[in-house]
Amino acid sequence: MKKMKSTLLFSLIAYLSGCASNSVLYKNQINNDVESLAKKYAKNDSDKIQIVKPIAHIFSYLKIEYSQKQWEKLSEKGSDTSKNLETHIQDIYGKSLYRIAGGEMQFKERYPFDAFSSLDTFSVGFVKIIVPNRIDSIERNVIISQLKNYTDTINAILSSDPELKERFDYGIKNMRNDGKIPLVLATNPNQAKDEGLKRSYAITNLGYYQKNRDTALFTARIATKYFGLISTSTMLHELVHAVVGIIEISPNKIAIPNTNIKNLQKIVDSMADSSQNMMIVEGIAESISQKYNPMYNSGYFNTVDQNISWQVKQYGHLHDMESAGKCYNGWFCSFDGRILALYEANSFVNYLIKEYGYSKVIRLAMCTSNDSNYISIFGKNKNEIFDQWKRTLLNPAKT
Repeated sequence: MKKMKSTLLFSLIAYLSGCASNSVLYKNQINNDVESLAKKYAKNDSDKIQIVKPIAHIFSYLKIEYSQKQWEKLSEKGSDTSKNLETHIQDIYGKSLYRIAGGEMQFKERYPFDAFSSLDTFSVGFVKIIVPNRIDSIERNVIISQLKNYTDTINAILSSDPELKERFDYGIKNMRNDGKIPLVLATNPNQAKDEGLKRSYAITNLGYYQKNRDTALFTARIATKYFGLISTSTMLHELVHAVVGIIEISPNKIAIPNTNIKNLQKIVDSMADSSQNMMIVEGIAESISQKYNPMYNSGYFNTVDQNISWQVKQYGHLHDMESAGKCYNGWFCSFDGRILALYEANSFVNYLIKEYGYSKVIRLAMCTSNDSNYISIFGKNKNEIFDQWKRTLLNPAKT
């Protein structure tokens, strides 16, 4: 299979791989005081599995890698309900959770398993999970529950636009791997290496597989590092990329003469180029994956607009969408500049969804970011829409 498009979640932190830490890699083992603090922050019993476990995972890292004084402060704040957990972490550690959980942790932590042991596969909706090691049954059930909710949600979103739903359904039906999107959870270092995850948290590959001289099948594949339930956010983010990609190059929209089958990938590549629309592509993945992830609806975390405000005060200023896209996709911006770009992408897409609906935003994600496409889809040019979003961001009381 040739790679048509690769989306690297948290590629913004890949450069840290050479200088992330001088400490020895460790396995994140949650002890009693860490779990006790996570439960102290929990608001009700329903938080205990899907929320407390990932939070305890982060707490364990903070306790090991940062000072005892900071840990004691975080412990003291557990009963302070005037601020949420994410704000406490920002106040005490001076870093965003994206920097900590999405950046530092993946380069300092050992995988749950050292090598392949027992393959586990299970399907949920249009997704097939492939795990090279048998993970904890509680975690497995949480993943199944989240994916069921998630695939049902995506189907419901697409159902509002018959054309998008038709293209997705046709792409899934005619896809390699029996109409399922393979989602590989790399639970050991060898699997991560085989999947090309040395410098990236996750990769989504989309393209065509030439079955024989006259036949080609559409294919999609997601691979993500897996350290525990904390990794489900990445998993859901990448699934959005795969869904949009399937719609974008769905086979029923491509007429390929048999004699041109060898040129199929070139023809598909020339049909759409979303690489010029990085912020919408990343923003819609962030927006949908966070909106329907229990972690982000728990009340522990800031809104994306609150995080933008904090990030701007700490490190810089707002981008425009063009420079934000270049910042996120390039290595010339600072680490925190790329985090801010991702926050902005999420916020901007949230605004577009609120004002214009999912289907129009999905259509924008499939084309180049220019005035012509903005006017065609939204009836306004790009700068006008960006300025409207920025005003709501700077004046939230008026939204």
